[in-house]
Amino acid sequence: MSATATLSSATEVPGISSTVPGEDRLRWLRLFVFTYFALWVFEGVLRKWLLPGLSGPLLLIRDPILLLIYGEAIRQKAFKFNGWITFMVVLGTLSTIVGMGLVNPPPAKVLIFGMRANFLHLPLIFVLPQIIDYRHVKRIGSFILWFAPAMAVLATAQFISSTDSILNVGAGGEGKMIETALGRIRPSGTYTFTNGLSQYTVLLAAFLFHHILERNVFSKLAFLIAPPCLLVLVLVSGSRTTFALVILQLLAIFAIWILKPRFLKSSLKLFALGFLVFSIVGSFGVLRVGLDVILERFGDKKNVKEGFIGRFVDEFKKPVEAAAKADIAGVGVGMGTNAASSMMYKTVIFNFGESELDRIIMEMGPVLGFPYLFWRGGVVILLFGASLAALRKDNNTLPLLLTVACANDVIQGQFGQTTILGFAVMTAGFAFASIRKPTSTPVENSPDSSQSSIFPLPVGSISPYAAALHGESLPPPSQETPASKPPRPKTKKPRAPRKKAVPPADRP
Repeated sequence: MSATATLSSATEVPGISSTVPGEDRLRWLRLFVFTYFALWVFEGVLRKWLLPGLSGPLLLIRDPILLLIYGEAIRQKAFKFNGWITFMVVLGTLSTIVGMGLVNPPPAKVLIFGMRANFLHLPLIFVLPQIIDYRHVKRIGSFILWFAPAMAVLATAQFISSTDSILNVGAGGEGKMIETALGRIRPSGTYTFTNGLSQYTVLLAAFLFHHILERNVFSKLAFLIAPPCLLVLVLVSGSRTTFALVILQLLAIFAIWILKPRFLKSSLKLFALGFLVFSIVGSFGVLRVGLDVILERFGDKKNVKEGFIGRFVDEFKKPVEAAAKADIAGVGVGMGTNAASSMMYKTVIFNFGESELDRIIMEMGPVLGFPYLFWRGGVVILLFGASLAALRKDNNTLPLLLTVACANDVIQGQFGQTTILGFAVMTAGFAFASIRKPTSTPVENSPDSSQSSIFPLPVGSISPYAAALHGESLPPPSQETPASKPPRPKTKKPRAPRKKAVPPADRP
């Protein structure tokens, strides 16, 4: 059988081919991808508790893995340059030249960190779909669901602990997590800051809702433990952003139902399950406190409109305001990051405010800054277009749910913060990769390990009946696939007639 797995595609994504190289050749690449993901989840454990003295170097712990992914992808011809990557390379080169040519150029280490934050990780969005497909993204989701109880227990312990507890220390084993309403802190889980837990929660929601809509994607046990864990993480987060992102996931389900009425029954089950879980789990004391904290943070309607929604809308006005006062060439890439302030002033300050959009315009200047921001917005538009096409053609809900999860961070996430950067590029890449489902397998007679392992091992084919249940496209009846080819009838070769034995008396 051919060593290439053909993948069904709902739409043509620029620079992403319809085939992937052989599973065996990409085994190491997929292992690197899973390592990158695992370090994103557990980086805070290393920096806060296990190796706090190495917190600074561990800030960049995923970068060597990223370079390994790029290098091996180039060697395996899985790194496909397209217009999006080429434009980013040109923009990064120009930004470096301009930054070095300024009258007061930034320090070399600040410029390097800025190039790393703004440009280095972004090609991964388009490289991941060349390495993995729906099967491997599903294994990532399986890990997210199985790890949810541990994350929920840790977040709850942090929520009820004091601000000076060891559970609530910051990176390097120093400082503490920020406080929310009613004297409580915002948990960070296994991450160095609270936004990591928010991103994990929205990923959990995306994979859980995908399972409920399409049925039997993950194991039944993982499905049973995930809904209460999702509710716990939302309630103890103390974060309006976490609450809003999960609500966006529910709105995405409503949009899926409008576009594909076949998911109506599953959607109603999801909302009924959510109400049941909230009624049972939400009655516990600590979760009631968490709900009170979130309600206190939202406050009245005026506070919601002027505080939460108003702040979100105002973010998109800031680049225009910043352009009016920014130098035409900017002040140098990296100068607005927290890492730069730590390197230069030995303390963390916001040189250009907390807005990412402000930072980009002030650092790169309007001429290079706006094209960079348009690139990030264009990726989100491309993601939504490809995800909607996958939903319409293949009834695949996962790309859209993952796109909704990462869209805000891709557009205006603070890439100077490594957790946000990792989440944005990974989830966008996972969304593109999950569009492609295999219609044939590169490994013959290999068992399907998608339910039993989250590691990137080769998997086997599925029957046409199973493919039809999952909404995958099948070849026309006139074409034979290895799974549907009828067995050849066995034919026996005619035997030569035996010579009749001649009695001794008749022999000459």
